[in-house]
Amino acid sequence: MTQTMTLSRRFAGREGGWARPPRQVPTQTGPLEPLVGQRILAILDCENLSYGSRDLGFHFAYDRLAALLRNVARTCALHAFFSREPGDAAATRFVARCGWVAHPYDIQTVRSYRGTERLANSDGLILFTSGLLASHSDADVVVLASGDGALVSDLARFLRSLPKPRRIVTLSLAGSTSWRLDARRNPAITANIEIGRDCLRPVDRSYRLKGAM
Repeated sequence: MTQTMTLSRRFAGREGGWARPPRQVPTQTGPLEPLVGQRILAILDCENLSYGSRDLGFHFAYDRLAALLRNVARTCALHAFFSREPGDAAATRFVARCGWVAHPYDIQTVRSYRGTERLANSDGLILFTSGLLASHSDADVVVLASGDGALVSDLARFLRSLPKPRRIVTLSLAGSTSWRLDARRNPAITANIEIGRDCLRPVDRSYRLKGAM
């Protein structure tokens, strides 16, 4: 229970919903005990963390999180998922420079009965690719870095059904984490980690111009 207490106080106020961003963000990301000395496979939802960080007045620091995970883990495989305009390689280069394997989802423009629509949700790519990665991984722990209740709940349940048992740990931001991910209530999730200021940067124009997502 101690592994979830800090984050659980900042879960969204209703099942599957989202809370207003709190004013306080912890200084340090934690608790990290579930990751220490473990073989880690990390799945990162860039849109969820980027937008959640901006709501709090920050940019998400992908390089800092990569360094933090490598520092505490025995081994690390870091995979980041995001949507992009077809052919736009800027985000891919940025994520790769920060130490992550990039998995871009090309935004599609389609016609439907509602007219022209842009399909920019990378959740399907996250679900499919995560299953492939986990099936070929020797990881003890899968870190799901997102506060999206539907995506992470489904992904945690699917990963727990694979032949090799793994612990599932979420990593997300205060104010943009669904109640459904509370490890005390979700049997597919082992522990929750809250992202702190050590993995964030204050919003400023100079950093944004360098290609921050």
